[in-house]
Amino acid sequence: MFAKIAQHLQARADRLQRHPDRLARRTAQLVILGLMASGLTDGGRPVGGAHGLQPRLLSHPSFLAGVRRYLQSPGLLRPWLGSMARRLVLRESVSARRRQLAQSDRLSFVWHVDGRIDQQTLRNLLIWQNHVLESSSASNDSDTVDIMLKLSASANDEPRLFELISAALMLERIRNLAIFWGDEGLEAAAPVYMSNVELACWFETRAADDLRQMPRPVTERVERSGTRGGVRLLPDGRKRVQDFFKAAMPGQVIVAVGLREGPDGAVDPDELGRWLSLLDAAAARHRRVSFVVLNRVAPSQWRAWPAHLRFARHQGLSMQDALCLAQIADGYAGVLDIFGLTANAAARPGVYVPLTDGDGLFPPRDGSAQTSGAVQIMLSTRDPAHIEAALERVVSALPRATIGSLGG
Repeated sequence: MFAKIAQHLQARADRLQRHPDRLARRTAQLVILGLMASGLTDGGRPVGGAHGLQPRLLSHPSFLAGVRRYLQSPGLLRPWLGSMARRLVLRESVSARRRQLAQSDRLSFVWHVDGRIDQQTLRNLLIWQNHVLESSSASNDSDTVDIMLKLSASANDEPRLFELISAALMLERIRNLAIFWGDEGLEAAAPVYMSNVELACWFETRAADDLRQMPRPVTERVERSGTRGGVRLLPDGRKRVQDFFKAAMPGQVIVAVGLREGPDGAVDPDELGRWLSLLDAAAARHRRVSFVVLNRVAPSQWRAWPAHLRFARHQGLSMQDALCLAQIADGYAGVLDIFGLTANAAARPGVYVPLTDGDGLFPPRDGSAQTSGAVQIMLSTRDPAHIEAALERVVSALPRATIGSLGG
């Protein structure tokens, strides 16, 4: 009975908030404050088969402004009323969030990184979205999800962490990414990110997979057949990349290059030396082709580079810009890291080499109809002879066109 009376008073007071008379508006505001203080709403949970009071106070900016002006004016009891009103607003905000989570069908996933954030971690994030999340029984293709990522002390590498956040925000199905160090922060924030069902399940199992580890059958399938979609092409990033092409390599056919990285996040020196010889040989045979390396290079490896070679990250482009470059370049050559998977999903013709060593050669896989005459060669070996032959085939098939022609 009291709940029904409170609901009736709430409805009447809500209508009176828009009344032209100042006394009527003030009375309505005080009634709402009194109902909030009484606790009759029971945190917004259903009472007698119906939902409790909604936080009308929070949905009316004019009400908040009016109460604020009243409480800030001089008066004997107004400082005390102001403190009480702030506590009530905070409590109602928390109650509204709990109601939202209780009725939400959003999905949240908990990951942890047991070690340093590396090249494989970034790649696994895209593989998980495209090949693991879509097969989840709780997920639909159109769902967006929240990620809660727990890092160890050794993962506190600011450049790598920034790259992880930048890459996650470009993935199509990731809505939010929350970073935590240790279990305490994760447990404190879990009620804000998870629905009640997910929260109960997580507190019971504490299930959190390591993002550095991905099931080998999944990665083998990706290395053999590639992936599809999953990364947004940002308009601003595309414009910066096109401007970079015009300024650095005008009139050239651009091939993006992705190389294996070392523990510090820079290109492995031995890897760089092997690929430089391949790229120099290809550029000598095809004067119209230039190469852009997407990875960072350590300062100790820096030197004067030939005109057909540029390093995007050292020319002012960010991680997100580099992902956009992989999508709109005329071709790609290199490993299947997050750059390689992004280029592959965008149907860029190229030579795709796995991050891990292997042997043999998979049959060539033709690109989509949108890249007529192009080819995507998925290698299962890191042998330079196989890479050189595949690179020559791809570069020879690229059209004699200007910057970003296939991606444009």
